[in-house]
Amino acid sequence: MASIGFADSSLAAECMLVRVILNPTCAYRNVNVLPNLVVIMQNLCNDTIVQTASRIHSFTGQSTSDTIVWNGQSDCTDCFTLNKTASVGSTAIGDTITFNIQVCSHNATADTVVIQELLPSAFTMTASSAAFPYTNTNFPADTCMNYTVSGYYTTVGSCPDSAFTNHATLQTATVNYVDSVCVEVVSPCANIPNSITLADSSFSLPMNSNYSNTTFVVQGRFYINDNLTLINCHIYTYPAAQIIVLSGGTFSLYGTTVEACTQMWQGIQLQKNSTLIMSENSIVRDAENGITALHGSAYQLKDSRVIDCVRSIYVPQQSGMNNVQAAVDGCKFGLYASTFKPDYAGQPAHESLHRACIEVYDVVMTIEGKANRNEFYNSNWGIYAHRSYVVVSNCKFNNMRKGGPAYGNATHKGAALVAESTSPASAGKLTVLPLYNHDITIDTCQWGVYTEWTNATVTNVSMRNVNLSGVFNIRCNDAVMSTTISNCDIEAAKTGIQWQNSEKGIMKAVNNRIKVWSGGNAVGIKLISTGTNTGNYQITGNTIEATNGSGITASSAKNVNVINNTIKLSGNTNNGVSIAGCDSSQVSCNAVSGRYPVFGYQNKGISISHSTANFMNCNNVDSTYLGVYFEGVCTGTRIRGTEMKNHFEGLRLFSNAVIDTQAHAGNLWVGSFNNYGANNLNYVPSTNLLQSAFLIDYSYGGVYIPTVPVNNAGWIIPQTGNEFDCSGYLTCMDVTHETIAATALQLTIAEDSLETAEFTDESKIMARNYLYKDIKNNDSLVNSNYSLNAFLAANENMVTGKLYDVSNGINLANSISETEIHDLMAMDNFTDNIIQSITSLDSIAAADSTINLIDQREILMQQLNTVIQDKQNLMYMLNTATQQALSNVQVANSSIITNNAPDEYEQIMNDVEIEYEIGGMAALQNKCSQVFDIAVQCPHIGGKAVYKARSYVALMNDTIEYDDVTVCAQAGFRKSAETRNTKEEIKGNIKIVPNPTNEKITVTISDDMNGMCEIQFNDVVGKSVLLKELDCNQKTHTLNIKLLSEGIYTVKVNQSNHVSEQFKLIIVR
Repeated sequence: MASIGFADSSLAAECMLVRVILNPTCAYRNVNVLPNLVVIMQNLCNDTIVQTASRIHSFTGQSTSDTIVWNGQSDCTDCFTLNKTASVGSTAIGDTITFNIQVCSHNATADTVVIQELLPSAFTMTASSAAFPYTNTNFPADTCMNYTVSGYYTTVGSCPDSAFTNHATLQTATVNYVDSVCVEVVSPCANIPNSITLADSSFSLPMNSNYSNTTFVVQGRFYINDNLTLINCHIYTYPAAQIIVLSGGTFSLYGTTVEACTQMWQGIQLQKNSTLIMSENSIVRDAENGITALHGSAYQLKDSRVIDCVRSIYVPQQSGMNNVQAAVDGCKFGLYASTFKPDYAGQPAHESLHRACIEVYDVVMTIEGKANRNEFYNSNWGIYAHRSYVVVSNCKFNNMRKGGPAYGNATHKGAALVAESTSPASAGKLTVLPLYNHDITIDTCQWGVYTEWTNATVTNVSMRNVNLSGVFNIRCNDAVMSTTISNCDIEAAKTGIQWQNSEKGIMKAVNNRIKVWSGGNAVGIKLISTGTNTGNYQITGNTIEATNGSGITASSAKNVNVINNTIKLSGNTNNGVSIAGCDSSQVSCNAVSGRYPVFGYQNKGISISHSTANFMNCNNVDSTYLGVYFEGVCTGTRIRGTEMKNHFEGLRLFSNAVIDTQAHAGNLWVGSFNNYGANNLNYVPSTNLLQSAFLIDYSYGGVYIPTVPVNNAGWIIPQTGNEFDCSGYLTCMDVTHETIAATALQLTIAEDSLETAEFTDESKIMARNYLYKDIKNNDSLVNSNYSLNAFLAANENMVTGKLYDVSNGINLANSISETEIHDLMAMDNFTDNIIQSITSLDSIAAADSTINLIDQREILMQQLNTVIQDKQNLMYMLNTATQQALSNVQVANSSIITNNAPDEYEQIMNDVEIEYEIGGMAALQNKCSQVFDIAVQCPHIGGKAVYKARSYVALMNDTIEYDDVTVCAQAGFRKSAETRNTKEEIKGNIKIVPNPTNEKITVTISDDMNGMCEIQFNDVVGKSVLLKELDCNQKTHTLNIKLLSEGIYTVKVNQSNHVSEQFKLIIVR
């Protein structure tokens, strides 16, 4: 008895009576009174007692010794117990804790219950055994069931506090039960043994200058105002804590880790004249910005990591250039943890993905792993540089992914490297060099290198698994700007190299190996220009494999030089080289090979569409469906020394193609051709053939003379002469034109005698406009020929002359004088010299961390600021003059009254070009519908203006593809049927309806054809693809043509002594 508190009890030793009075709250069995029970305990103080029970009779009060045994049944109908418990009574922020809800039923039958978990505001749930509120419509009788919720607390707190109390409710038909449990939440940093706590707003100066193997806890802002060196130390930070290195302070970390306790912190901020040194595998992690370097600061990182931050290194924008001395060698940046730690209160919104490994504004910086490579991993951007001069060398980029809207809506998200400016006046420069061991530099990203308004040099860089473009350069668009991509090894889905709106700069792609594979619009090197007034593109010595799409394409550009490239079309591809809507292009000494006839892909080795002054020397095309293909008015074209082999056709001219006379050009048809060596579809009338005549000395024999269809008689003209030979001199750079042949076509155009089998009206207008421009740009032509002089005079005040004046006015408005170019180049040279001096200072400082050259650097940065400001002032003056001149040209353009599609489209696109030059993308967006309406037209109707419109559309959306085959087929039919009231065509003695058609046609034969006959369907190259025998005594026949492919066919009915006129049929599905 003493063990339970009865030391002086008079009761018998080890004897105890417990009386329990039960007051019933529910129905009971037997009689009307529930008996009073006396229950003897089963054990006491670990001594087992024999279980006995006595019952006191409720009427007589007499005791009986009957043993009472409960039968296990309950008469309760709404009787439950609810118990809420926690796995621990105290937990740390971020540690997982589990709450248990036990619900017990004491009822005789199953019931319906609703269980609700009311989590505290400071708790984040990670797992739950049920979805709350949870309804159980069949909770078993006399049963207990458990439900669990796991998660972690995000803030510190103690009990009792509603933010840390977890409630559970149980709702039945008549009763609501509630139970709760409170958990004390402590900071992990609060109980770190032997740690030094740095309270908010602490300073380093009262502390020692050196610590080793010491743990610190930073509770708020910690200011370093002298030299503080930590060796093999550990720093834990409270939520939103920050380490600020003040002017004159140096923070040195050797083998030291700085990380958050529970939630993210703000990071290390370097103020002016402060320095951060990290070495020997030091780590900074879990910060909003791992290192923020302000103007005038310096940091040197060697063999260290700044990881699991929103930004690893951040140099924010200020007025003017940022003077930040930086060195990183053998370091890692990015998101290596599975997730960020929880945000601190008030932290700026961010995605679950790292924003940028290095993000800098207005800096001169070299990011080079001198001893060991730097690694950039798992981020929205690897390096983002704005208005900066950055060199990147021996750096590895891996797994760059596109972040969400918190990181803006920029196109280039997911890029390994981005360098952009907002105008040519503030254009920076990016230089990207390879890993020292020439391993893959960029692996798995959306974009490899993306630049805008930036000079760029990318050399010897290997890229793999690029989802969009390997190197994308847009708006390298100033007379003193340039981009060079050389000796790179790029494998990308969409484009290896892509240039947009860079017609004023010098663009070079030299000796690169490129492979592209995704979809029909994939291109090895893709060039999209917004005008043909200026251009300087050098695409030389590249090796390209396209498993889908094309090798090299140029659209609406001038002076495109495609020379000495090797292109392999290994899949379902389009073109080896495509020149569309261009002027003065040179395509020479290229080798294009495909897989025809093993695979019947409808591809072309070289395709020229509506492009003028094309010079094509010594190309080799092999095993493509068509070797060389021309469409549209391509005046001034020279195709010489082309070797064509193993094609369906070696050379094809579309029905509106005009390429000028080719005199003794030495082209070679050396392979097998399933149809013809050459086929000119522009043969109606036959005089059209002379507009693209080939003059060949037949004595050379064999491979110099192509096979042609019968309807091409007169196209290949035998004439004595010396055939061109590709050997013996630098033919790839020779652009000599035979002027006598060009003059013959010019006279035909001047006399308005040009005709084409299709789209004659449009072709005449385009040719007239091209000739007028040629004459205006070459005084010797007009002075030497009366007809050309008369043509010039007749058109000077007409639409042709006025459109030329507008185009020339745009060109002049964008031109600058030799003096101004000299001044700009002098400024650029001075800028380069200053940057070289800054780079030299940085190299010295990187070699010795004890050397701080920030003051010397500041002097150079001030000089750089001055020259940049001088350049901006000059560019502002030039831009003001340009905009005024363009406004005047725009007035002249708006006064032109056009009456045909080619002129109308050109006038509209002149206005779009002016608006874009003056107002930029905002102005272009306002013209979006007009531009798109032209972009989707058939180029045979709108000529170069259509390709120009597509270039502008690409600035807004470069994923759009155009189905010119279908659109132009429909356009051709509309033109031929536009004077008729029904969609049928009657030629001579047959008619076919409907037309265009899908699967069936009805053929009506005229009365003058009787007896047996056959109907013949020929494809666009004149090859018979379907013959059906008919009884022409029956005048109407319904034919199923679903086996014919979509396209254009000629149809005629043949009899032994009678052939109907040809009928054009269009099949559209």
